[in-house]
Amino acid sequence: MIKKNLLLLCLLLTGCCRFSSDPCYAIQEVEEEICLRSGNEILSYDPNPCWFDEKLQEPLDLDGAIQITLLNNPRMQALYCELGISQAELMQAGLFKNPIFSFSARYENLTNAASIIEMGLMQNFLDILLKPQKIRLAKEELNRVKAHVEATILDIIWETKRAFWALDAAQKRLLVQEDILEASELAFDAAKRLREAGNITRMELGVEEAFFVELVTKVSSAKNAVINAREDLQALLGFCEPTQWQIEKTPLEIDPCLPDLDCLAFEALSNSLDLRMLWQEMRITSLSYGIQIQETVVPEFSLGPDSEKEPEGTWFVGPAFSIGVPLFDFGLAKSAEGRSTLYKLGWDYQAKVLEIRKQANKARFSLKTAWENFTQAKEAILPANERVFHETHLQFNAMQLGVIELLKMKQTELNTQLMAIDFFANYQNLKADVEKLQSGRMLTGGGL
Repeated sequence: MIKKNLLLLCLLLTGCCRFSSDPCYAIQEVEEEICLRSGNEILSYDPNPCWFDEKLQEPLDLDGAIQITLLNNPRMQALYCELGISQAELMQAGLFKNPIFSFSARYENLTNAASIIEMGLMQNFLDILLKPQKIRLAKEELNRVKAHVEATILDIIWETKRAFWALDAAQKRLLVQEDILEASELAFDAAKRLREAGNITRMELGVEEAFFVELVTKVSSAKNAVINAREDLQALLGFCEPTQWQIEKTPLEIDPCLPDLDCLAFEALSNSLDLRMLWQEMRITSLSYGIQIQETVVPEFSLGPDSEKEPEGTWFVGPAFSIGVPLFDFGLAKSAEGRSTLYKLGWDYQAKVLEIRKQANKARFSLKTAWENFTQAKEAILPANERVFHETHLQFNAMQLGVIELLKMKQTELNTQLMAIDFFANYQNLKADVEKLQSGRMLTGGGL
């Protein structure tokens, strides 16, 4: 029986060390969850610099940009550090507090060697009794941190998608703006020759000149937009120094059929990490306040051996304990605070459900409108303007229209291409918003 009790005591004292401080398992769980939610795999190794050189030799597609971001962005390493902190806190929650050793010596007077010596070793048994609850609290906190890390990684993926399409659209706009400027420059040169011949008025020449100068500023702004968009994507890719990388030239095409989004609100609510984090916050609050109330009512319960040596040399040994007496604070204030906090979180949960449903419905209709706008521009407006320009060119060849009218029509056609590019970029951004909602993350910042 004595051996059995000793074995149980050893298990009790060593069982607190069963948690590891290594967050590798938590990181692996997060990476698997991200792959399931977004379809993007996070590389579980640190490649050498040659890997990046090989990756950047070819123009980056969207998946390649996301892969580099998830591997090289310093925010990712900071998120993994959060997992390490939470894992260490779980390990700490499984450890008992160290016992307190007390010693005192009392002398009858300064010349008398006779003394009373007291020694004691006290252990706070309230900490042992609350240990299972504290471990549960630390586990819930680790789960909350994992959900937070997953949500932040999904945000980074969404930011990368938007930055990629922003750069793609900026480059497309710049090319068209340069074509418009070239056509305007030709029209301005033709107007100057016509003015020299006396075929147009000075006011007509001034109009062409003003339009040309305005287009020069628009091209300058388009170049600046490309630089800004490139810097945004470079920061997400995690490159501190200027790096020679390019994104691939994507065709001005979108999905031939509109995606089925009738169940978008249901998917967004079912997969919501925001709701999961809020639910875990409720569980953490419940456990935390339960522990705080117990520690308030009984702030201390210590037990251990105590010994005393009398001046005659006789030792007295026996048990000693101390316990806090709840004379003034019975934990009522903490209990009321905990209930109010849980009620607030419950209402926050309902409000977040409504917000997610609203965002999903808005995203569904917005994506449908963007798809219809681009399809209309691609299939109707652009071909119509091309036909008009073709007819104008025929009339120019027949000397029924002048070169200025021809170039003006070319500018109109190019402006229609700018409109199609805007529709294309808007569709890609809204598609990224929908994918983010489907993966379980609410829209923030530039969403919708």
